[in-house]
This record gives sequence, structure tokens and C-alpha cells, in this order.
Amino acid sequence: MAILFKENNNGKAKSLYAKKIFYDVIVNESEYENLIDFYFAERYLYGRVDNLFLPIVFDTAGMPLTTISQTNTEQTGLQAAAFVVQAFNDLNQQFKKKILTGEINQNDEFLSTLEVTKAYQDPQTLYSEYLQKIVEVMSEQVLEQDIKFDNFNQFIMFFDNFVSKMMDEMPLTFSGFIKSKYCPMNVSGLVIEISDQSFANDDEKIKNFKESPNWKFYLNACRSFGFWVDKSNPFRLVANIGSPEMLTYARNTSNCNFTSTFDILSRGYIPAYIDDVSSLKNLMFSTYKAVKRPYIKKEICNNSKDNRTIQRIITPEDFTIEQFTKKYPFNYFLKKYMSIRIKENKLKLKGHQQKKIINDSMSLLSMKGLPKAISTFEKVVAQTYTYSGSLTDLINNVTMDDEQKEQTSQGSSSSSSTSSTSGY
Repeated sequence: MAILFKENNNGKAKSLYAKKIFYDVIVNESEYENLIDFYFAERYLYGRVDNLFLPIVFDTAGMPLTTISQTNTEQTGLQAAAFVVQAFNDLNQQFKKKILTGEINQNDEFLSTLEVTKAYQDPQTLYSEYLQKIVEVMSEQVLEQDIKFDNFNQFIMFFDNFVSKMMDEMPLTFSGFIKSKYCPMNVSGLVIEISDQSFANDDEKIKNFKESPNWKFYLNACRSFGFWVDKSNPFRLVANIGSPEMLTYARNTSNCNFTSTFDILSRGYIPAYIDDVSSLKNLMFSTYKAVKRPYIKKEICNNSKDNRTIQRIITPEDFTIEQFTKKYPFNYFLKKYMSIRIKENKLKLKGHQQKKIINDSMSLLSMKGLPKAISTFEKVVAQTYTYSGSLTDLINNVTMDDEQKEQTSQGSSSSSSTSSTSGY
């Protein structure tokens, strides 16, 4: 079977692509609309963006996590959104009933009793680990290239250059990370995985799932309880928060009481960009403190008739966080953040267009305050629009739309719950 399906990602790109296409054809079940390709277009962002494609993160204050009891790993404390766990428990109970009646194969390794191997992952923890690797690479580059800084302004030049080169492949901000390939869907709290096998091994997926005698029952049962099955990784169940079945669990599960998809997204998640500017400031401060170091500088002695050189120890500028904040105020980092976010979203704006969108956002800051300014900016950079259009008009349109929404009642707002691209 390995000739037909890939066992890993090693090999020629053309061969891997052909095997992937063949896998998609074999796994496909046209009668099961809940078998979803989450690597197609914006579906990959499901659970990590709202209806406007703004990055969001799970909020435990608004949507409780519950520990999953049915696991096949030594790891304890696997969790997911409370209503998702309740739906999964009932799904598992259905499997157990069918085993008792002999309607499904009880010896199936994966599709008899569903045992969880992975669920919710904390995005902040993942981002911290991701960011640490970036800082390590940055520090290594400073040492290897023997880059020296006299002050923070010199460090900024290096930092900006490093980030610009990195941006094509890797985001820097938490918001950028949430929407990137480096952040798993599991951060949504809507994902439960029932196998720890390799994502790259299509051969195992075919053997363990597609060829299982319980395969179609699995798809049917998941659909009945409001779960999508990831076509590329069929051991991954994803709660469909737009389905009547899952919404019933969201409404009736203790401490949830969500009335709609809109309600889940608005109460159960918060914008990822809330602390992005402060995080950028802290990152730059801590990285500068980590990479700056005294160095010896040779200088010509002014009093020497024979141009004799002397060595002087240069100690880079240092400051406390309070001194740093006073010298580099919040607005400085807000502008830098917006510049980085424009690059992360790969907006093909000319220099004067970038300046205009940043300046307009800063004007909005003085008129409406930080929450409004940064949320409007994020809505602008998340949208697709004609670059010849007025950025000021676009910001005004977003602002007007926000004001209209604020005037709309909760009842009418909650009825808006679907999006053809995001899957909500």
C-alpha cells in the first residue's frame, strides 16, 4: 500500500503530490457531508478566526473546559470545550451500545471504543515556545555575525531587518501565529483526536480508518452528534458549531447555555490581538537585554602624534522597564505593531498606503480609544479589497459597520451564524 499512499513526507514533491491526490480520492465519501477537508482554503482557520477572519482565542472565562475521561494515554487532564466533551461522551456511548448489540466490530483498534489522545492546547503556551525559538535564532545571529549595539536604536535596525526577512515564512505577533500553520486547530477547544499516529502517514490512515468495518458507522455517528471528521486526518473530530446537533449541546450543557453560533463566537472567544502591542514591547525589551553586551572598540588617541590606538570598553545603553517605557511610549510600539501586521497579512500596499492606514488608525486612537482603533485596524488588514480604493473610506466603512452593530439588538445579532468560507 505504501506504493500508493505516502508513509511520511520524504520523497520527491511530484510523487508526494500524486499520492496525496490518490489518498483524497480513496478517502472521499460523497454521501457524508461531514467528512471535511480542513486544508482547503479558509477552512484551515476554523475555530481560530471569527466571521470576519479576525484571529480569536478560546476564553475559559466565557466557555468552560471539561476534562475528558476516555483516554488511551498516560497523559491526564486532556480537555475540550464542555459542550464538545458532552457530545463526545454521548458519541462514545453510542459506540458502546452498538458493540453490545454486535452491530459493529468490537476489535477495531480505533473505531470501537473512542479513546482520546489529544484535545485542547493552550495557544499562549504554544506561542511562548514558538517565540523562544525565534529569539534563540536572533541571538545566534547576533553572536555569529558579531553584531554590536551601543543602544536600543541600533538594536531596532537589526530587529526590523531580521523580522522583515522572517515574515515571508513565519509570523511574529500572537495574532499572526494564531492564523498560521504553526498553530494547531486544537487551540479552538473544538477538536478531539482519537489516535496519535503520524499526520504524514496516509498509508496508516487508510488501513486504520477507511478500511475499518466500522468506518461508515463512524461517519454516520459523528454526523448525528454534530462532529465533522477531518478528511486529511480521520482520527480528528471537530465540533461543527453551526450544526443543530452541536448547538443543542452548546445550549443545554451546564455552564454553557449558548443560543447560537454567534453566541459561541462572541462569548466563548476573545480577540487574539488584545495584548499584542504590549507583548511586542516586552519582546523587544527582553531581547535587547539578552543580546546586548559590552565590547572593545579601538579608537585613535587624539593626543597621540603617531596615531596610536587605544582600546575602550563600550557598555551598551541600559534601562529599567520604567525608563524604557518613558523613552519609548506605547504609541511607538503600536505603530511598529501595525507595520508588522500589514506584512504578516501579506498586504501588497505601497509605502504611502501603509503610512496612510497607520496614520488613520492613530487618528482613530485619539478619537475613539485603543480598543476601537486596534479592532478597526485588524478588520481592515484582515479584509480583501482593491488597493486603488481609499483606505480612509475603508476604515470609515468598518467604523460605521461597528456602530450599526452596536445599535442592533442581541436577538437580531444572534441570528447571524453562518459563513460559506469559515464554516460557521
